[in-house]
Amino acid sequence: MFAMKKALLYTFVLCSVLAVSLPSLLTASAAYIGKGENYGLPGGRVINDNLYAAGGNVSIMGNVTEDLIALGGTIMVSGDIAKDAVLGAGNVIVQGNVGDDVRAAGGTVVLLGEVGGEAIAAGGQVTLSESAVIAGEFIAAGKMISIDGKVKGGVNVRGWSVTVNGEISGPARIYAEKVVIGESAVLRGGLIYDAPRPAEIEEGADIQGDVVFNEVKSKAGIGIGKRAWLVGLSALWFAKMAMSLALALVLFALFRKQATMLAVSGLKDYGRNVLRGFALAVLLPVGAGILFVTFLGIPLGVIVTLITVLSFICASALAGMMLGSLIVKLVKKAAAYELGWGSVILGTMLMCFIWLIPFVGCFISFAFILAALGTILAFGYKKCKDGK
Repeated sequence: MFAMKKALLYTFVLCSVLAVSLPSLLTASAAYIGKGENYGLPGGRVINDNLYAAGGNVSIMGNVTEDLIALGGTIMVSGDIAKDAVLGAGNVIVQGNVGDDVRAAGGTVVLLGEVGGEAIAAGGQVTLSESAVIAGEFIAAGKMISIDGKVKGGVNVRGWSVTVNGEISGPARIYAEKVVIGESAVLRGGLIYDAPRPAEIEEGADIQGDVVFNEVKSKAGIGIGKRAWLVGLSALWFAKMAMSLALALVLFALFRKQATMLAVSGLKDYGRNVLRGFALAVLLPVGAGILFVTFLGIPLGVIVTLITVLSFICASALAGMMLGSLIVKLVKKAAAYELGWGSVILGTMLMCFIWLIPFVGCFISFAFILAALGTILAFGYKKCKDGK
């Protein structure tokens, strides 16, 4: 049950990104889109609209009068967001104030400002700093969770280790292997926690209301430790999505003409490109293996292995572009395929999301990657044939 709730939490965060951003990514006129290898909104600048930002590193120092949706390797928000903030990255740091809700997922999530609504966070390490103030509920899943700030609503957190040193006005509900209530903690709504042993309640802690301890076995069911591993894997998945998006944006920025041509070509001759890609996916590893068997062939084997890895990396990025171009064409009911910043972002995000669909998802994603690989092969062959 816990794993299901946690899976729903991660799915909710990602679906929030997709559901809110989809209309603007398709029309590009309903919001301001910031993209690039590194994207920064300078201090003093104001975006009077929704802001959708993506890149290897995203820095928001200015203010946004509507929602902020951001994906990246690292996201730093020091400006103020008037409404919601939905963030996914390897590292997420929110220093500014958010008018409504915050939904963040990453390897590390740190909240330092004021949040006008609720805050939902998932990550390997989640920290609600001493300066943070959450007007609504605080919901978190992570391996290490620290609550040092002020929560005016209730708290519902799940992790391996949970430490509370802040002020919680509503009921506190904790599921953890280790629970620590620090000397500065103030819990006005009581405490209910599930753990294998009693919480460490330091002298000076102020707990108003009932304290209910539900003893559980560490390895019962999935086990709290394993649950923390699930959190870590989910955080890695968000980091992977951020890196995939950064790679696709960089390649599109550097090779826009070639990327557009390849994406369109890959979709127009999709079936044949899948077959080409499948043949290449089999032949390259086999060829590298044969070369490694002979001493003289080892250098060539290394080269072929590097070519194989590079080909699959480029094919993965191109696959997202192809998917985005296909979705945009279907939604707009356009006569021809087109590739722009919006379709690159949308396709890459959807490709990562499709991988999560049991059984079917991996086949769909792999088919697009094979088609992209076949397209790259055909393009390379044509260039060699033309002597370029």
